[in-house]
Amino acid sequence: MTRAAALMLAVVFAWSSLAKLVTQPDMTALGLPSWFASTAAYVEGVLALLLLVSPANGGIAALTLLAGFTAFLIARRNTGVGCACFGSASIAPISWKSIARNVVLLGLAAVTAFA
Repeated sequence: MTRAAALMLAVVFAWSSLAKLVTQPDMTALGLPSWFASTAAYVEGVLALLLLVSPANGGIAALTLLAGFTAFLIARRNTGVGCACFGSASIAPISWKSIARNVVLLGLAAVTAFA
């Protein structure tokens, strides 16, 4: 179960990383600096690899990162701006659906870190 959760998270973080690297979304409408998308993409890529190499450590790192991302989404949910979580393809405004997705990912990260 732990390996499956780690693999699912690795796929999600790799997908998010590649999408940001390919599309270079502008996240300044969210109040983030212009360099944030590319930096987040590299962090997510490294995290995807860490989840495959060391699931427990990757799970802890994923929990930390996802907690921050989720808190940010909650704070920005009424702005009408998309999160660009998966590159420019994520143009729908931040909603409770975005937050629910992150809560599921937080659950997978908890399983990976502590199971």
